[in-house]
Amino acid sequence: MKLYNIQHPYYCSQQNYFASPDECPILEYESWQEFFDDAGDDDEDMNHVFRWDWEHAGEDTELKQDELHLFYIGQRKGVFRSVAVKVNKEDEPAIKEWLQKKWAYVKLLWEPFA
Repeated sequence: MKLYNIQHPYYCSQQNYFASPDECPILEYESWQEFFDDAGDDDEDMNHVFRWDWEHAGEDTELKQDELHLFYIGQRKGVFRSVAVKVNKEDEPAIKEWLQKKWAYVKLLWEPFA
């Protein structure tokens, strides 16, 4: 299955309900490579990715290019943040490889149920 074909049930807000947009801005990157160079090796304990969504550009959206939305929780401090990365279908293998590491971490946290 290609990541860009997945439609998750429901959605996740990109904003923290309890903070103003100025206090909790959406981090934006112009490309997958830019994101990966900046944050691709962030510590998983401190930067736990709990969800991702691939949003498509098109007639039903204001997006001019596909975006990967990543949702994090800083576990120690309980800080929610979201990231929007401009992506294209050619980025999918690298994104999938990166997300597989995040999935392995989720499975570790839920080990008794694996």
